[in-house]
Formats: sequence, structure tokens, C-alpha cells
Amino acid sequence: MIQSNTIELERARAVVAGLKSRLEASKKDLGGSNEAAIRLRELEREVEASRSIYQAFLVRSRELGEQQRFDNSNTRIVSRATRPLEPAGAPAILVLLASLLFGFGAGVSLAWLLDQLDDTKKKAALR
Repeated sequence: MIQSNTIELERARAVVAGLKSRLEASKKDLGGSNEAAIRLRELEREVEASRSIYQAFLVRSRELGEQQRFDNSNTRIVSRATRPLEPAGAPAILVLLASLLFGFGAGVSLAWLLDQLDDTKKKAALR
């Protein structure tokens, strides 16, 4: 029985040694896989950057192609520009009058609103 247990012990030690060596090999493979994954991410970023540059170049190329299709050779001047005879817009006196009326109305409205919101006057009047 001691001999069979000794043999079993030796087999177990051999299995443990084999498992340790497989564990070390797996660790090395995992390290290589991690390095490969990092390199893969770097390459994916480079591809994405190249793709965005290519898309920008393609859009610009299409824009330039569209600009070249326009025919500028048949343009001509119809008539020369002239200075207007009268100024455009409302007369200055009308603008001044409207701004004075608006300012007066806004001032009166603001004064009335402040008077309505002033509680100290109301309390003093009630006493």
C-alpha cells in the first residue's frame, strides 16, 4: 500500500510538473496575445484616421469637380451700378419721434410696475 501511494504521489508530482509547464506556456501565449491585441488596436486607430482623411479628401475632390463644371465664360456686365437718387429707409424725424414715444411708454410702464411691486408704500398707506 505504501508502494502504491508512493507511485501515486510520483504520478501526481509529474502531473503537477506538466501542469506548471503548460501554465508557463499559456502565460507566454497570453502575453503574446495581449501584445497582438494592443497592436491590433493601434492598427485600427490608424485605419480610422486614414479613413477620415480619405473621406475629407473625397468630399473636397467632389466639391472641386462641381466647381469646374460651372461655365464662367458666358458672364457679362448688364449695366453699370449707379448711386441711388434718394436714401432708402424711413425719414430720420419719423424714427426720432417713434423712439421718443416708445421710450416714454416703456418708462411709464416700468414706473407703474415698480410702484405696484413696492410693498412698503402699501403698508405705510394702510397704517
